Amino acid sequence: MLGAGPLGNMPRVQISIDNHVQPLKMLLFIRYAWSLSEDLNLPELRPVPEIGTSALPDTENKQVWDQRWTLEWHRTWEWYDSRESQQAPVSQEVMIRVSRPRQPLHPIVPPFWMTEYGTVGIDRAAFFEWDRLTTALKPNPYPKLPLVDAWQRGIRNITVLPYSGYFAELRNATHLVVSENTMNDHAQFLEALG
Repeated sequence: MLGAGPLGNMPRVQISIDNHVQPLKMLLFIRYAWSLSEDLNLPELRPVPEIGTSALPDTENKQVWDQRWTLEWHRTWEWYDSRESQQAPVSQEVMIRVSRPRQPLHPIVPPFWMTEYGTVGIDRAAFFEWDRLTTALKPNPYPKLPLVDAWQRGIRNITVLPYSGYFAELRNATHLVVSENTMNDHAQFLEALG
Protein backbone atom coordinates (compact mmCIF):
# COMPACT_ATOMS: atom_id res chain seq x y z
CA MET A 1 0.00 0.00 0.00
CA LEU A 2 1.52 3.29 -1.07
CA GLY A 3 0.20 6.54 0.28
CA ALA A 4 0.78 10.21 0.63
CA GLY A 5 0.00 12.54 3.50
CA PRO A 6 -2.94 14.90 3.64
CA LEU A 7 -2.98 17.69 1.06
CA GLY A 8 -4.88 20.70 2.30
CA ASN A 9 -8.37 19.49 3.11
CA MET A 10 -7.85 16.28 1.17
CA PRO A 11 -7.93 12.99 3.09
CA ARG A 12 -4.92 10.70 3.17
CA VAL A 13 -4.24 9.27 -0.30
CA GLN A 14 -3.92 5.48 -0.28
CA ILE A 15 -3.58 3.29 -3.33
CA SER A 16 -2.86 -0.42 -3.18
CA ILE A 17 -0.24 -1.43 -5.77
CA ASP A 18 0.01 -5.18 -6.11
CA ASN A 19 2.58 -6.91 -8.31
CA HIS A 20 2.42 -10.17 -6.36
CA VAL A 21 -0.93 -11.37 -7.67
CA GLN A 22 0.01 -15.03 -7.53
CA PRO A 23 -3.47 -16.44 -8.36
CA LEU A 24 -3.58 -14.41 -11.60
CA LYS A 25 0.03 -15.20 -12.43
CA MET A 26 -0.60 -18.91 -11.87
CA LEU A 27 -3.42 -18.71 -14.41
CA LEU A 28 -1.20 -16.87 -16.89
CA PHE A 29 1.52 -19.48 -16.42
CA ILE A 30 -0.94 -22.36 -16.97
CA ARG A 31 -2.45 -20.69 -20.02
CA TYR A 32 1.02 -20.28 -21.54
CA ALA A 33 2.27 -23.76 -20.58
CA TRP A 34 -0.87 -25.60 -21.69
CA SER A 35 -1.80 -23.35 -24.67
CA LEU A 36 -5.26 -22.67 -23.26
CA SER A 37 -7.83 -20.00 -24.17
CA GLU A 38 -5.71 -18.79 -27.04
CA ASP A 39 -8.70 -16.88 -28.42
CA LEU A 40 -8.56 -14.60 -25.37
CA ASN A 41 -6.71 -11.46 -26.42
CA LEU A 42 -4.02 -11.12 -23.74
CA PRO A 43 -0.60 -9.48 -24.13
CA GLU A 44 2.53 -11.57 -24.33
CA LEU A 45 4.22 -12.32 -21.03
CA ARG A 46 7.46 -10.71 -19.95
CA PRO A 47 9.57 -12.39 -18.94
CA VAL A 48 8.37 -15.42 -20.87
CA PRO A 49 8.04 -18.31 -18.39
CA GLU A 50 10.27 -21.34 -18.55
CA ILE A 51 7.61 -24.04 -18.19
CA GLY A 52 9.89 -26.91 -17.17
CA THR A 53 7.92 -30.16 -17.22
CA SER A 54 4.50 -28.45 -17.25
CA ALA A 55 2.12 -30.09 -19.72
CA LEU A 56 -1.61 -30.31 -20.31
CA PRO A 57 -2.89 -33.20 -18.13
CA ASP A 58 -4.52 -36.06 -19.97
CA THR A 59 -7.11 -36.53 -17.22
CA GLU A 60 -9.56 -34.40 -19.26
CA ASN A 61 -9.64 -33.21 -22.86
CA LYS A 62 -8.34 -29.77 -23.81
CA GLN A 63 -11.85 -28.32 -24.12
CA VAL A 64 -12.59 -29.16 -20.47
CA TRP A 65 -9.32 -27.58 -19.33
CA ASP A 66 -10.08 -24.52 -21.49
CA GLN A 67 -13.49 -24.15 -19.83
CA ARG A 68 -12.03 -24.60 -16.35
CA TRP A 69 -9.29 -22.10 -17.03
CA THR A 70 -11.73 -19.50 -18.39
CA LEU A 71 -14.03 -19.94 -15.40
CA GLU A 72 -11.14 -19.49 -12.95
CA TRP A 73 -9.82 -16.47 -14.90
CA HIS A 74 -13.18 -14.70 -14.54
CA ARG A 75 -13.69 -15.74 -10.89
CA THR A 76 -10.22 -14.53 -9.96
CA TRP A 77 -10.75 -11.17 -11.65
CA GLU A 78 -14.09 -10.86 -9.88
CA TRP A 79 -12.22 -11.24 -6.58
CA TYR A 80 -9.48 -8.73 -7.47
CA ASP A 81 -12.02 -6.22 -8.80
CA SER A 82 -13.79 -6.17 -5.43
CA ARG A 83 -10.70 -5.65 -3.24
CA GLU A 84 -11.73 -2.18 -2.11
CA SER A 85 -14.68 -3.64 -0.21
CA GLN A 86 -12.76 -6.51 1.40
CA GLN A 87 -13.13 -6.94 5.12
CA ALA A 88 -10.69 -7.25 7.99
CA PRO A 89 -8.83 -10.57 8.53
CA VAL A 90 -10.85 -13.55 9.74
CA SER A 91 -10.19 -16.53 11.98
CA GLN A 92 -8.02 -19.48 10.99
CA GLU A 93 -11.10 -21.74 10.94
CA VAL A 94 -12.80 -19.47 8.39
CA MET A 95 -9.59 -19.31 6.32
CA ILE A 96 -9.42 -23.13 6.20
CA ARG A 97 -13.09 -23.42 5.26
CA VAL A 98 -13.01 -20.84 2.44
CA SER A 99 -9.74 -22.27 1.08
CA ARG A 100 -11.40 -25.56 0.12
CA PRO A 101 -12.34 -26.37 -3.48
CA ARG A 102 -15.65 -25.16 -4.94
CA GLN A 103 -16.25 -22.48 -2.31
CA PRO A 104 -17.99 -19.21 -3.15
CA LEU A 105 -15.78 -16.14 -3.44
CA HIS A 106 -14.66 -14.80 -0.09
CA PRO A 107 -13.35 -11.27 0.52
CA ILE A 108 -10.16 -12.50 2.20
CA VAL A 109 -9.08 -15.53 0.13
CA PRO A 110 -8.80 -15.27 -3.67
CA PRO A 111 -9.58 -18.29 -5.81
CA PHE A 112 -6.47 -20.29 -6.55
CA TRP A 113 -6.06 -22.86 -9.33
CA MET A 114 -4.19 -25.38 -7.18
CA THR A 115 -7.00 -25.35 -4.60
CA GLU A 116 -9.57 -26.20 -7.25
CA TYR A 117 -7.60 -28.53 -9.55
CA GLY A 118 -4.37 -29.49 -7.80
CA THR A 119 -0.88 -29.40 -9.28
CA VAL A 120 -1.16 -32.02 -12.02
CA GLY A 121 0.55 -30.73 -15.17
CA ILE A 122 2.24 -27.82 -13.38
CA ASP A 123 5.98 -27.74 -12.81
CA ARG A 124 5.73 -25.92 -9.47
CA ALA A 125 9.44 -25.10 -9.36
CA ALA A 126 9.21 -23.47 -12.80
CA PHE A 127 6.14 -21.48 -11.77
CA PHE A 128 7.65 -20.29 -8.49
CA GLU A 129 10.86 -19.25 -10.27
CA TRP A 130 8.84 -17.23 -12.80
CA ASP A 131 6.75 -15.79 -9.98
CA ARG A 132 9.95 -14.76 -8.18
CA LEU A 133 11.31 -13.10 -11.33
CA THR A 134 8.10 -11.14 -11.81
CA THR A 135 7.92 -9.87 -8.23
CA ALA A 136 11.58 -9.18 -7.57
CA LEU A 137 11.83 -6.24 -5.20
CA LYS A 138 13.60 -3.24 -6.61
CA PRO A 139 14.78 -0.21 -4.64
CA ASN A 140 12.00 2.38 -4.83
CA PRO A 141 10.27 0.52 -7.68
CA TYR A 142 7.78 3.25 -8.57
CA PRO A 143 9.65 6.51 -7.88
CA LYS A 144 7.63 9.02 -9.87
CA LEU A 145 4.08 7.79 -9.70
CA PRO A 146 1.46 10.51 -9.70
CA LEU A 147 -0.40 8.90 -6.81
CA VAL A 148 -2.49 11.94 -5.97
CA ASP A 149 -3.66 12.26 -9.59
CA ALA A 150 -4.56 8.55 -9.66
CA TRP A 151 -6.40 8.82 -6.36
CA GLN A 152 -8.33 11.90 -7.52
CA ARG A 153 -9.41 9.94 -10.59
CA GLY A 154 -10.87 7.30 -8.25
CA ILE A 155 -8.14 4.66 -8.48
CA ARG A 156 -7.74 2.69 -5.25
CA ASN A 157 -6.14 -0.53 -6.55
CA ILE A 158 -3.46 -1.01 -9.18
CA THR A 159 -2.62 -4.53 -10.28
CA VAL A 160 0.70 -4.99 -12.05
CA LEU A 161 0.97 -8.02 -14.34
CA PRO A 162 3.99 -9.44 -16.18
CA TYR A 163 2.76 -8.34 -19.60
CA SER A 164 5.16 -7.03 -22.22
CA GLY A 165 5.12 -3.44 -23.44
CA TYR A 166 2.43 -0.89 -22.74
CA PHE A 167 -0.74 -2.27 -21.18
CA ALA A 168 -3.49 -0.48 -19.27
CA GLU A 169 -7.03 -1.61 -18.52
CA LEU A 170 -9.44 0.15 -16.20
CA ARG A 171 -11.37 -2.83 -14.78
CA ASN A 172 -13.85 -0.64 -12.93
CA ALA A 173 -13.94 2.85 -11.42
CA THR A 174 -11.35 1.96 -8.75
CA HIS A 175 -9.18 -0.79 -10.28
CA LEU A 176 -6.47 -0.20 -12.88
CA VAL A 177 -4.41 -3.05 -14.35
CA VAL A 178 -1.07 -2.23 -15.96
CA SER A 179 2.05 -3.97 -17.17
CA GLU A 180 5.29 -3.57 -15.22
CA ASN A 181 6.68 -1.57 -18.14
CA THR A 182 3.74 0.85 -18.00
CA MET A 183 4.10 1.20 -14.23
CA ASN A 184 7.80 2.03 -14.49
CA ASP A 185 7.43 4.61 -17.27
CA HIS A 186 6.07 7.96 -16.04
CA ALA A 187 4.65 8.98 -19.43
CA GLN A 188 3.05 5.58 -20.00
CA PHE A 189 1.54 5.57 -16.52
CA LEU A 190 0.01 9.02 -17.10
CA GLU A 191 -1.42 7.70 -20.37
CA ALA A 192 -2.81 4.69 -18.49
CA LEU A 193 -4.61 7.00 -16.11
CA GLY A 194 -6.22 8.64 -19.15
